[in-house]
Amino acid sequence: MSDPGSGRVELIVPFPPAGVSDRVARCLADALARHGSIEVDVRNLAGGGGTAGMLALLAAAPDGATAMMAATGQVTQNPAIDPALPYRWDSARPVGRLSRSALAVVVRGDSPITDLEALLARIRAAPESSRIGTSGNGGASLLAVARLLHSAGIDPCRLQRTPYPGGVAILDAVLEGRSDFAAQYVAEMGEWLAGGELRALAVSGSSRVDALAQVPSALECGHPAFDLVGWTGVMLPPRTDPDVVARWVGALRAVRADPAFVAAVTALGAEVDEPHPERFREALAREYAVARDTAVRLGLAR
Repeated sequence: MSDPGSGRVELIVPFPPAGVSDRVARCLADALARHGSIEVDVRNLAGGGGTAGMLALLAAAPDGATAMMAATGQVTQNPAIDPALPYRWDSARPVGRLSRSALAVVVRGDSPITDLEALLARIRAAPESSRIGTSGNGGASLLAVARLLHSAGIDPCRLQRTPYPGGVAILDAVLEGRSDFAAQYVAEMGEWLAGGELRALAVSGSSRVDALAQVPSALECGHPAFDLVGWTGVMLPPRTDPDVVARWVGALRAVRADPAFVAAVTALGAEVDEPHPERFREALAREYAVARDTAVRLGLAR
């Protein structure tokens, strides 16, 4: 496998350590080192729900030596909620998605709430006193929860929303009692679920996930609107030469075929995706359109 950049490669993670983007980035760095002796520096550059990392990528030289581990909320959901952000969903150059992870609605492990309907009933009875954390300008979980609540006849704008710097901080708020519930990626909460600190009530989408086989899907619970499945993927600066993009695609496909990489990502509770630039871009366009429509329709857009 040839070097996708020149010399050391910097991989920006636009979120704090320990979240799903950071963990997949470190799995990728290990795999690139195994397959091509490429030295990857993972750089956590959190701020603004991913905005700081995105701006750093957009300012980088388009030579393949700087890349970013992008994520759902940062790329499509945040611009959908706040069009005044200094980037658009298509500002960076997509290379390929690496992983997919369903979201899970969770409460504290000692909560008396044991299923999704009970949570929705509690929120419906007192929406103004129901607390949820968000990431930066919005994040994937905000729109996913908004669609779920709206489908249950609840105005999502009536809830108390508190911004946190990333998914791990959002989950910490639930664990510490500062938030009543959260909807975050399964890949971010495996240890807390296994240890009983968190309880999953439902996972997004139409089917259960292997990592939480006992937890029903949103469709099973009668809420198909809770359908967002998050992803992580590699992006490059704009105006990156197609040959450089092609080298990165080749590198990611080699990693995708690495059993150790697949095992590491699967252990997080995520699934490995197939890197493809054009399909990635088309998916981003569709995702942004749905997010923008949701944000406007539910009164969440700025």
